[in-house]
Order: sequence, then C-alpha cells, then structure tokens
Amino acid sequence: MASPTPEQEPKLPDPSREPKPGHTTFRDELGSEMVDLLVGPENELFRVHKKLSTENVARFPEDDPAAFDLLIKWIYSTSKRHIRDLDAVQIEGEEGHTEASWDAINFYSLAEKCCLPELQDTTMNVLARYHRMADELPSPSFVCRAYARTSAGLSLSRYCTKSIYWVLDEGINNGWPTEEVQKLFQDHPTFSMDYINLQRTKSACDPRKSDRCSFHVHGSKEPFPGISPRKRKSGDGAGQNVSKRQ
Repeated sequence: MASPTPEQEPKLPDPSREPKPGHTTFRDELGSEMVDLLVGPENELFRVHKKLSTENVARFPEDDPAAFDLLIKWIYSTSKRHIRDLDAVQIEGEEGHTEASWDAINFYSLAEKCCLPELQDTTMNVLARYHRMADELPSPSFVCRAYARTSAGLSLSRYCTKSIYWVLDEGINNGWPTEEVQKLFQDHPTFSMDYINLQRTKSACDPRKSDRCSFHVHGSKEPFPGISPRKRKSGDGAGQNVSKRQ
C-alpha cells in the first residue's frame, strides 16, 4: 500500500493554550472608579461606575428609587431586551387583592427621561403581559398618573386612552366609577382630546390584544430594534382569551 502524501495526511489537533492571567474585560471596560447617585426625596444612595455618569455626584430628587434600582439592573444586564417581570403580589391587609410588584409608570417615566426608547418599548411589553395575566386594565387613577408623569402622545398614554375607550364601550362599570372617569376627563384636557380623536377614528378594542408594537416608540409598522421581522411573533401572546367583566 502506498504511503499517504503530505497533502493527504490528517491534521492533528493542537494542544490548548492557557489564557494569560489578569484578563479582566469587564473591569477594563468600565474602570474601577465609582460615582454616587442620590435618588428620591430621601437621597437613597446608588453607586455606579464613573464611565456611566458624567458627574461625580448626581441627584435625582423627583425619581422613584425602586424604578431607579430596576434601571441600574437593566444597564448592567447582558440582555437589553428584558427587564424583571411584573408579578401580582398580595396587598397586605386586603385578602384576595393584589398589586403589581413594581411601578410601571415611574419606570416608563424614568426611561423617557433618560432617552431610552427601547426600554420604553420593553416596559410596554411587560405591562401589557401583566394586564393579560392579571385580567386588569388601567384604572382612572393609573391613567391620571400616566398623563401626569409622561409626555403626551407616547405609547403609555395611548395604551391608557384605548383602555378607557374599550372599558366604556363595553359598559364595564365595576372598578371604573362614573365619578372617577368624569374627573379624569376634567383634570386632564390632553386625555380628553386624545379620547375624542380616538373615538372619531377608531373602533373600540381591547388594547391587551393588540400587536405588541402598537404601543412602541418605533411604531407598529417598524421592526423592534435588533429583531428580525421574520422572527417576530404577532401579538407576543396577546391573542389569549380575556374574560369580560360584568
């Protein structure tokens, strides 16, 4: 039998090489200097890497520390597509009643303030998913806070307006007293204008069943940043049956 030529000889594996000690990509990228962030009226302390801030000490007296905590976790996360889910937690002293585990309005407001549209969109995904899971929709007080804390015309205010429109169109009374809804129209002229324009141009529908991009900053016909349109799943699970309240 003829001996194999050098070209025909199988390539043998090389031995592994040990990495050089002291390879600290994360630390090299962010550095070791820290800055103090004082959040809320009580100046609750957060420390972050200086490369994430332009100040040595920064104060955020009007912001919610809980929302800020969630923002810092998101900033350091390896995945910018996800934030902690909203869960229904038992209200102390009120058996059978639950509330969201964190404040979506305060967090959305902080994302808007920091000019993070992708985080605003992610927040809307989480909020709509929670409302489907808990079979809830924005109350009049929720809508009041949303319009007071965020800019008019953004996705959160649109979601709130469509929710109230659908609730009234369906004749759902429990949880949306006439007096509170009337006060909502009186105290927030921008909401009143949005509601009238919506009523004149669109049919009422449950906003929880809308495509998830309907309430995104990037618009319903544009792909979510960083996600191929072929990989998007219409509605993000929003087609679940939702029981109608009486």
